[in-house]
Amino acid sequence: MNVAKTIHLNGNGDVSNNGALRNISSNNTWAGNVILESASTIGVDADVLTISGATSGAFNLTKVGPGTLILTSNANNHANTIVDEGILGLSNPNALPFGRTITVHDGAMAEFQSSIQMARSLNLNGTGVF
Repeated sequence: MNVAKTIHLNGNGDVSNNGALRNISSNNTWAGNVILESASTIGVDADVLTISGATSGAFNLTKVGPGTLILTSNANNHANTIVDEGILGLSNPNALPFGRTITVHDGAMAEFQSSIQMARSLNLNGTGVF
């Protein structure tokens, strides 16, 4: 599925914190912009969610769930990126805002999907993998 609508996210989603935006199954693309109204969570339960629209907002973006989240826009401008679970796929060095920190927690992974270089602060906690 490909959705090309702007969405405003505010928080962690349901009571289980599964994501204010959640990909339950299949490979899907959110092509619209994602505006963070507060620190917000995106959940990927399975497969892949690609966000090709720009993310914005002065708040942290947290990825949860065992699936893969791929950010592709050159225009992303949110605060820090936190990977609590699963995989954050990086196919574009400019998909993560410059001057911000990427934190990969125990059991999660940030994965380069092509030969890219980038200058960003990286925190690996526990057995987080980059």
